[in-house]
Amino acid sequence: MSYFHFWLPAKAVRWLSASVFVFFMFGYSIVAAQSEWGIKTEKLPLADANQYYSVKLEASEGMYSVQWSTVGKLPAGLELNPDSGVLSGTPAKAGFYQIEIELVDYSDTTFRKTLDLYVLEPVIDKRSLPPAPPRPEKAKPEFGQREEGSTPSSREPEQAGSANLSELLDIVEELDEGDWVRVNLNFFQDVWAPSDLQPLNGAGPSSPAKIIQAWSSFAWDSNRGDLILYGGGHANSSGNDVYRWRGSTRQWERASLPSEISLLNGYYKVWMAEDGADAAPSSAHTYDNSVFLPIADRFLTFGGAGYNHGGKYMREDPDNPDGMSPTGPYMFNPGLAAPDKVGGTTGSHVKRGGSHPEIVGGEMWENRDANGHFPGSTSLPASFVNGATGYTEENGKDVVYVSARSGGTAMALYKYTVNDMDNPALDEWQKVGQYWNGGAGAGTGAYYPELDIFLRTASDKFTYWDLGNAGPGNRDYTFVPDDPSGQFNFGKLPAFGMDYDPVQKRFMLWGGGGTVWALQAPETVQPTGWTLVKQPSPNAPVPLDDVGTGILGKWKFIPNLNAFLTLQGHTLGNIWIYKPVGWVRPGNTVVDSDEDGMPDVYENQHGLDPLDPDDAQQDADGDGLSNLEEYQAGTDPTVADTQRPVISLLSPTEGATYTAGSQILLSAAVDADVNSTLTGVEFYADGVLLSQVTSEPYQYNWSDASAGDHQLTAVAVDPVDGNATSGSIGIEVRESTGSNEVILQNGVNGYSGTRDSYLSLWHGNLNFGSRAYLLNHPGHCADLLRFSVFADEGGPVPRGAQIESAVVSLYKYSSYDHQFGLHRVLRDWQETGVSWNNVSATEAWSQPGAKGVGSDILATPDAQASIGWSPGWVDFDVTAAVQAMANGDVNYGWKMDSLGGNSNTKRFYSREYADDPALRPKLIITYNMDEPPVPDPDPAPVVALTSPADGAVYDAGTDILLTATVDDDPNATVTGVEFYADGILLGQTAAVPYQYTWSGALEGTHQITAVVVDPVDGNATSESTGIEVRELANSYEVTLQNGVDGYSGTRDSYLSRWHGNLNFGSRINLLNHPSHCADLIRFSVFTDEGGPVPRGAQIESAVVSLYKYSSYDHRFGLYRVLRDWQETGVTWNNASATEAWSSPGAEGIGSDIISTPDAEASTDWSPGWVDFDVTEAVQAISNGDVNYGWKLGSISGNNNIKRFYSKEYDEAPALRPKLIITYR
Repeated sequence: MSYFHFWLPAKAVRWLSASVFVFFMFGYSIVAAQSEWGIKTEKLPLADANQYYSVKLEASEGMYSVQWSTVGKLPAGLELNPDSGVLSGTPAKAGFYQIEIELVDYSDTTFRKTLDLYVLEPVIDKRSLPPAPPRPEKAKPEFGQREEGSTPSSREPEQAGSANLSELLDIVEELDEGDWVRVNLNFFQDVWAPSDLQPLNGAGPSSPAKIIQAWSSFAWDSNRGDLILYGGGHANSSGNDVYRWRGSTRQWERASLPSEISLLNGYYKVWMAEDGADAAPSSAHTYDNSVFLPIADRFLTFGGAGYNHGGKYMREDPDNPDGMSPTGPYMFNPGLAAPDKVGGTTGSHVKRGGSHPEIVGGEMWENRDANGHFPGSTSLPASFVNGATGYTEENGKDVVYVSARSGGTAMALYKYTVNDMDNPALDEWQKVGQYWNGGAGAGTGAYYPELDIFLRTASDKFTYWDLGNAGPGNRDYTFVPDDPSGQFNFGKLPAFGMDYDPVQKRFMLWGGGGTVWALQAPETVQPTGWTLVKQPSPNAPVPLDDVGTGILGKWKFIPNLNAFLTLQGHTLGNIWIYKPVGWVRPGNTVVDSDEDGMPDVYENQHGLDPLDPDDAQQDADGDGLSNLEEYQAGTDPTVADTQRPVISLLSPTEGATYTAGSQILLSAAVDADVNSTLTGVEFYADGVLLSQVTSEPYQYNWSDASAGDHQLTAVAVDPVDGNATSGSIGIEVRESTGSNEVILQNGVNGYSGTRDSYLSLWHGNLNFGSRAYLLNHPGHCADLLRFSVFADEGGPVPRGAQIESAVVSLYKYSSYDHQFGLHRVLRDWQETGVSWNNVSATEAWSQPGAKGVGSDILATPDAQASIGWSPGWVDFDVTAAVQAMANGDVNYGWKMDSLGGNSNTKRFYSREYADDPALRPKLIITYNMDEPPVPDPDPAPVVALTSPADGAVYDAGTDILLTATVDDDPNATVTGVEFYADGILLGQTAAVPYQYTWSGALEGTHQITAVVVDPVDGNATSESTGIEVRELANSYEVTLQNGVDGYSGTRDSYLSRWHGNLNFGSRINLLNHPSHCADLIRFSVFTDEGGPVPRGAQIESAVVSLYKYSSYDHRFGLYRVLRDWQETGVTWNNASATEAWSSPGAEGIGSDIISTPDAEASTDWSPGWVDFDVTEAVQAISNGDVNYGWKLGSISGNNNIKRFYSKEYDEAPALRPKLIITYR
């Protein structure tokens, strides 16, 4: 018998069911259309591969004697019971499956529905995870005190602004840029609410695993440094419990217990919290809809697919035919979080396992009830399924942009503003963007304040709304960015997480595994010019590739860390941090909680206690250096310092030839100085010491080498671990035939032949030739530099000249040590057109980044050079390269590339730098000719003496400043100015300003002249100036510093507000803080005080100097003290054991100290001397004023504690306080 199938509406099927035998008799069967009659199940719960799975499929109420089956195969490991409708088993393989379910009732009516099943990757064994960095050992709190970072009790609401992420910051700081680290010390499953306190989800208790697993997001509480997690929802979890991961302790905690749930509408399967929609939300998928509001200090959720109907939050509404209406969004107060309280009201917790009267309501949630306050508003979204959000602050208010459904699946953009936390009716909703071109599926979003756009992902492209045109008709734009690598899979874009990095002004995307992508926007709002750059491959362990149902809102920029954080694994809840390339520490400040001179980051790294000031003087490794001294030396206080350094000569090169009288640059690099006990580098020629350099860069210009062969070596001097000697390099110095020196630096002597630019992988097609700086980063940024050197290029040097020396110098104004190489460029490039990808506007590099060895650049660098951490010049000896150019090689300049060292971005000034032209790139060349160059027909320049003035009178022994100006040098051939006295050469200067300080002028009259030296146009002599030098009485200089020439008259101490009655006169250091610590210092100066200077002497100069051994820049003042004080008795409160200050801290103006400082002085960030000119004050004391010394007070600058050595400091007596006086 044949069967014919045809479709009927379900209602018709029910009407016909009584007479269906008629159809059976004739061989017909009925397949009903999908509607409310038939298969009731709308969505399948998520499954885990290799984990048992079970779900009961539901038929419409009133249907009986049904049979279940599938059309096609089920995923391996699963089976469907035809009688019960239970789909169960252990799925064998992760993946996305579409299962067509068939239901046949007693009348042989057939219903079909396709259900999606996500089988996620197997739950990993936590034993296979890379270890998280351990917590540093800390002192236990005293009885009654709460350990820092621990959870407040339920009676102690936590305040906003309590984030202490110093431990996490230290971990991130140690991490290499572009690397990952797992930081959680416990696991999500460790803190789940017990199963008997979980509401039911079908036949069993709800599982918190689904909160992460099912289309989820988190928010970052920047006020406390916590991750806040809530979710679950449709078909997966009925629990509205909240969890948080605490950055301060690196531990998961439960923030609330879940509410019991009650059925609001059985037809639509809508559930809500038992105590009502105003007390707490139901559970929901959150997609990218979780946001933290730092001003309101609340976690905000718009929800998404609610339990168990898959739509918006709903509330009771007796006026509505369905008995309900939409509600939400919800705010959660993290200050009220408590692990053993229910989030709603008292009595709303689950009581299935007992009454638990000890559980009370935390009343942590608030319903903002937008639909209730604004009924019928067209500015409210229809649904938040697949929503995406971005936060900003406007006019001191929290603002959230949310991309949500306006109807159907179309995604529009809405703006939500919290105007008053206490009045939800004042919340403001605006529709600011229309759906037009964008995708409609899952994705994530972020707000870009610089361009004022909201960007989101959907389907296989990016969508943005220009908020400069905000309004209901503001259409979206889509674009696909340029991907230079060609490796980004746009088909998987919806699974990626995306957030905006406000520090580096770019979007960062992550889609599982270790690879991160940077999306760089164009300079203006437009759908073209976007670039997606793959970030460097990490070296450390990375997260899993598994993205589950999508990263969505589980990838966030963390402003407290300037890094990105993600959440992975629905049972373990692993927290991974990614350190982006170009990372800087937030605020770039150093925290020293116990003020012992060692930053918290150092103490945490090495197991010291950042809250114990006494550990600074301890010696953890027993090597004779205190922990503080190890910090100052940059060494590990737990490892004895015994490793010998390694040194190598970078320049000159073996066999190099120089001309006598030219400068020979000696440059060395030191490695393996792990404990930083190196004190300097010595340079030797033929075994004879030339010079010692005590800090990087280790280089020396040897200018008086005699003719002949020489063997050069360098010695690394390390008094702790032992010295080390480099290999020797042989060079030849030839007799000079007459040398010329030229300085090629834009702006010097009319020169304008420098061209420079940098190349950036992140901006492969952008040109940076007009920037005032050059960036250099290993693998991502390199620099190009070229000079017009020779006459046929517009430069001053004749082609074919004998190059005696040539040194390229660039000024690094940023931090970070590094070693660089200068590779000669083999391709002509245009300053205004060169980029990472292109040599010029019309020609590409053979390899992007000018990396083509033998085609773009030479394989071996012409020169190498190292630079230390601090700003300074980097010098490259390119003598051999410039000689090759003089002999006919092309001159396309050099590419400066990384050879090793710190991986952060280094910054140099370019030729466009205008604030100080002397810091622009330069090339200094010394050369000679067998035959002198043909003189230029231009007239000789004009030189004039501008000081001293004619007839000026000076005392014998006084330094006399000679200065001159040069005019009429149009061809920039002047090589310097010589200064003469009575026809005798005093000195020469080669660069502007032309000046020379004449010391030791004899008594009598003198005629001063200046000669401008121009080897091309001829020399010229200024008019003479007459001066007189008169006899002067003998001057004496004394250095008053304890331990120098038997002097012992210094007295010093510091005053501490924290220790008002403690004396610190015997400490080896002086502490200074703008409001909490000040310093006193006094010297016995005059003979009636025990000093060397006669009372009544004429003071020519007096300078007090203190050595700051800590970091931090500041400006100080020295205030003369008006009260006698005792070094062994002075405190914050008292001048001596028997007398108090008129105002604590010696702050009494006119009674304790004078109102105006005798001297002011500034210091920069690095350690060094701070010098105060107190000449007038010491003269007043010489004339009879009392000498009670000075108080060192703060004027302005960094507010961290500064530390100076005191008179008791024994390790280096030369660093004790000193007063140097010149008198007669």
